[in-house]
Amino acid sequence: MAKQIMRKFTVNFHFDQDQVKTFEMEGRSPELLLNSIITQRPWFFFSNAEVEEAINMTRVTRISINRE
Repeated sequence: MAKQIMRKFTVNFHFDQDQVKTFEMEGRSPELLLNSIITQRPWFFFSNAEVEEAINMTRVTRISINRE
């Protein structure tokens, strides 16, 4: 079995009134990363060494993912 390459992405959660929360995340592709995010609705939980946060996905108007 081939080793899966994990890439770093910057994920932006856009809310009403131009609010944006940005996280650095790892994934195999932007599509798989987005799929794992939206399947956690209505809440997305993010945790790493520096940050622990829950995002109410019903308030998110757009998600953008950029490769680092």
